[in-house]
Amino acid sequence: KEGEIVALLFADSGGGVLGIRTKDGKDAARLGATPNGGSLAISNKDGKAVVRVGVNKQGSDGGGVSILNKNGKAVVTLEATPEGDGILGIHNRNEKPVAKLVTTPYGGILGIHDKDGKLIAGLSATPRGSGGLGVCNKHGIIVAEISADPEGNGAVAINNRDGKLVAGLSVSYYGGGRLVLLYPNGQVAFLAPVP
Repeated sequence: KEGEIVALLFADSGGGVLGIRTKDGKDAARLGATPNGGSLAISNKDGKAVVRVGVNKQGSDGGGVSILNKNGKAVVTLEATPEGDGILGIHNRNEKPVAKLVTTPYGGILGIHDKDGKLIAGLSATPRGSGGLGVCNKHGIIVAEISADPEGNGAVAINNRDGKLVAGLSVSYYGGGRLVLLYPNGQVAFLAPVP
């Protein structure tokens, strides 16, 4: 309606704030200053913020974006790390991470988490330029690993529930398969090199 307030300009503890409202008087967007820099919130038709953009919470002078569900919980986050890399997080409705993609000096790491946010599997680039896969038990201990050895061959390691190596499958010096079974104390129980 004519004469309704649809934009506000005011100051708060962080500095200046510009608010835009819908014709029904609900918040649509808010642009403001914070102690770390600027921020932007975009709201849904009910006036609840569903997108937040600003300087990330780590205060690294990098940016951050959060996508919120209708209950105001962040379900997707994208932010810059203090080192200048990026992190993409996917969260459940309780804001527990279920997947995280992180950049490192070697490439990327993908972490998969259970419903409570505990890491249960990871896929990563290694310093050797190859990839690695780890699977954890419910206690967060790695129990299976797939990787490439320094020569570029595949390798599999099986650990017991305490994380101790008990079996390995790899490529022998001659290019054939090699199987090693270990007792929990680390002594070799069985070794089968295949030339």
